[in-house]
Amino acid sequence: MRVILNVDDSDEGDSPAGQDFLVNNKAKLEQVLAQEILDLNKELQGYDEIYISLSIVGLDEIKNINKNYRQCDEATDVLSFPMFELFNGKLKIDAPQGLPLMLGDIIICPQKTFEMHLELENHEALLLMLAHSLLHLLGWDHDTEERQRLMWQRQDEIKDNLLKALSN
Repeated sequence: MRVILNVDDSDEGDSPAGQDFLVNNKAKLEQVLAQEILDLNKELQGYDEIYISLSIVGLDEIKNINKNYRQCDEATDVLSFPMFELFNGKLKIDAPQGLPLMLGDIIICPQKTFEMHLELENHEALLLMLAHSLLHLLGWDHDTEERQRLMWQRQDEIKDNLLKALSN
């Protein structure tokens, strides 16, 4: 199984900050994400290819998306749009195995990410958002204290694995 990360910049003009970093490291990111997906959900090993759409946008665009889809009239660091829903606490994937699988969409606003995660280097903050969104695509949430603790722990592990792969 391999992950294909489709990186798109929706803004016109110059590439948003962080897009080049993600594009330049795409192959290594895909390898780590594939392993993380298998570690998190063994049922996905039956898919030859798993696609994740990643868009890098500016403040105005993420604010508009957040308002339209979540009724929150403010910019945010990242949004996740999973293709599948939970059923009895488990991700319900109703696509045949052996074919490519579209897991969902991730939208990152680097400017807001950098503002909200001042304690991290910019590239590390982007990887944290990628890890955070991957978990959402796989059905994880942080709606309770316990689930938040588990999600924060696991997203840090994924971020660290991404950083380690990029340093090799």
